Amino acid sequence: MGICLLKEMKKSDWMQLFKLQNKEYGYWEFSPVLGRLLGISIEYCRSMLADAGVMSLGKKVSQDVYRLLATLLTLTQIVQTVTKSFVSFKEMQATLEETLPDFLKKLSMKDMEQEQVFTGLELAGRYCKNMDKAHPMMYSTLEIGTSWDHVMQKLLDL
Repeated sequence: MGICLLKEMKKSDWMQLFKLQNKEYGYWEFSPVLGRLLGISIEYCRSMLADAGVMSLGKKVSQDVYRLLATLLTLTQIVQTVTKSFVSFKEMQATLEETLPDFLKKLSMKDMEQEQVFTGLELAGRYCKNMDKAHPMMYSTLEIGTSWDHVMQKLLDL
């Protein structure tokens, strides 16, 4: 069962989405606003991780995993909005560099707003890579998938 109600995001949604992002590290946290903007069930994500025993890993690690999942879902939804298809995390950056500029222009985003989006996406990508290195194969430890891409596909019903 997926959690996705993939919706078309307007310019105001994009700007609000990047206001929710942690500016220093680049992650997103589960919140009702994030769920509404992305069209995802935040409660389903939280309960899936809780049922998998994420809290047994300790407060810091569980917080990292929640943030990683929220950030990966956000990135996946952004890429799906832009490309209308699933793109693996490894291919995400190249795909966004190729397709995002034209997409943002269609939304009539100013150069400064586009820069904010690109900077936010770069930070988020770096955050995900760092968390995956800090907590390798956490998806396997929690028995929620065979890779983070697999987890995203399951959650988003792809």
